[in-house]
Parts: sequence; C-alpha cells; structure tokens
Amino acid sequence: KMDASLHEIASGIGITCHAWNGDRTMIAICPNNADVLIYEVSEPTNPKSKWKLLHTLSEHDQVVTGIDWGAKTNQIVTASQDRNAYVWKLEDGKWKPSLVILR
Repeated sequence: KMDASLHEIASGIGITCHAWNGDRTMIAICPNNADVLIYEVSEPTNPKSKWKLLHTLSEHDQVVTGIDWGAKTNQIVTASQDRNAYVWKLEDGKWKPSLVILR
C-alpha cells in the first residue's frame, strides 16, 4: 500500500512537467521555463517535511516539456521546445548533460 501524503513543493509557480527518482525522495520539476529544478525531501512520509533545492539543470534554450528519471539508472532525460533532448548523469555530485541527436 502506497502512502498518499500531500507535499508542497515550489509553491506559487506553475509546473510544466515533473519526474520522481526511484525511491521518491527527490523530484525534478520544470517551473514553466528552460530550467529543471531538483528537490529532495528529508522525510518522505512526513507531509510537513521541507523540500530542499539541490540542483538546477540549465542547458535548454526554451521551455522544458518532458522529464523522465530512470529508477534503475538514476539518469534523467529532458526534452524541450528548443527541439533538443539531454541525458543527465550524476557525476561527482553534479549533473552532466549529453545531447541526444534526434533524426
């Protein structure tokens, strides 16, 4: 049975898209612009637990329209209105982008 707790993340902004990490302790969101913000919660089962901004992924030139976070690989894929897609890998505590060539 999954817990259906309500958490408040990035209050007051519109969210274009989002994706959870494998254990749902982190979320990647796009606040309706070209950035992806990664937040982490300290206590996932406590609705009053605060979310902390850990990383900002800034490689796209236009609004990010899609995010997926691989549960097993811990890699993030982002797609944008700029017609680019990136695969992001966490290396030495920083997210590194690799451009995906779409044909």
